[in-house]
Amino acid sequence: MYFFFYYPIGVETERRGQPWLSWGLMFALVLVFGAMRQFPATFARFWWWWVYYPQEGLTPGLFFSAFAHAGWAHLLGNLVYLWTFGPSLELALGRGRFLLLWFALGAAGNLAQGVMTALWQPAAAGYGVVGASGALSGLMALFLLRFPYARIRTAWVLFSPLHGFARAGVLPVPSLLAVGIWATLQVLMAGASVLGGADSSTAFGAHLGGLLAGLGLGAGLGLHRDGRRYLRRHRAEERFRRADWLGFYEAVQPFFQGGDTEELSLAARAARLVGQTAQARDLYRRAVSHAWRRKDRLGAAAVYKEALTLFPDLAFPEETLHGLILALEELGETSAALRAIRIYRALFHASPRASLLTLRAARLEEPLDPDAARRLYREHRKLYPGSPFASIVDSALRRLGPEPDVTFSGRLLGVSGSHEGRHVP
Repeated sequence: MYFFFYYPIGVETERRGQPWLSWGLMFALVLVFGAMRQFPATFARFWWWWVYYPQEGLTPGLFFSAFAHAGWAHLLGNLVYLWTFGPSLELALGRGRFLLLWFALGAAGNLAQGVMTALWQPAAAGYGVVGASGALSGLMALFLLRFPYARIRTAWVLFSPLHGFARAGVLPVPSLLAVGIWATLQVLMAGASVLGGADSSTAFGAHLGGLLAGLGLGAGLGLHRDGRRYLRRHRAEERFRRADWLGFYEAVQPFFQGGDTEELSLAARAARLVGQTAQARDLYRRAVSHAWRRKDRLGAAAVYKEALTLFPDLAFPEETLHGLILALEELGETSAALRAIRIYRALFHASPRASLLTLRAARLEEPLDPDAARRLYREHRKLYPGSPFASIVDSALRRLGPEPDVTFSGRLLGVSGSHEGRHVP
């Protein structure tokens, strides 16, 4: 006899940001489980909050039973699924929608289990339902719609105790195949459970109910359309990784009129690679502006940093440019921030912010180029004699000391006369 087990342990998708809510939900699952073990009598008095009994109707347990688990194996299994599918969906959907969907999918799974019990398993009518499996099944469906191109890293083990045989590994599996196999197994095991041939303690109805609810809610939210768009993006990125520049440019053609920051950035990169400089400049400007309008400061700054490598004079309105400078500093992109400050000072030298940005540039230059920092401090003292930061400037100049005399004669250095008078760093 051979045994085969598999579990998802990660997904191959790009993430931008921290999935705080997913981590918070994982912490809540562990916290409730530990508290129930530590204070069983207290939780027993409020069972309707943590266990859903279908015959009891609409109780708080319909939503909150997802936080209770029957044992360590039950808890750890669900934590792995939440760790795998939660972060990417949270960052794609937004924390508010993700949390609402979590509760809605958990409730849908519980209701489906109640219907399955009433129709085909009346003997199990007195069983309560606990666990996040219904919600997690729905998240798998949402993931399938939203990331149809993604691969799910699946850990597997095959062994036979009678033959002393064991194999294990990790295999990236396309999401459609992985979720499809899982759903097929749930249908088969649910059928076996109804016929009395499987362990009826597993809520297969909740699994299938959450999955179907996820497909329905995801379609209603348009995630399948987002999935098709991201599939096109994924194919374009694959051509970029293969250095197929012309194919990359052809693949991003649908993105030129789009309004998505990442799509516009890809289109700008493609236009730059095939020599369409003016088009690339316009696309970078649109990508930064789109991210800024969506209040994605760091995303806008990341795109702007990339654009500045090719277009060092790319400017924006004063308010936007000032915000981009601060965001670049926050990202630790010092060179890009200095370049943006130079653009700002050239365009908006009369702005009240110009004085402070000159100081910021000097502070950024200090560890990189003390001479440049010294010149900026002196320039600030000359341009803004009545500045409230005058004492800071004087203190910085004293700290940096006088500018060293670095002009030497070429004869003293032992070089040819044609290099006389050069400045030696």
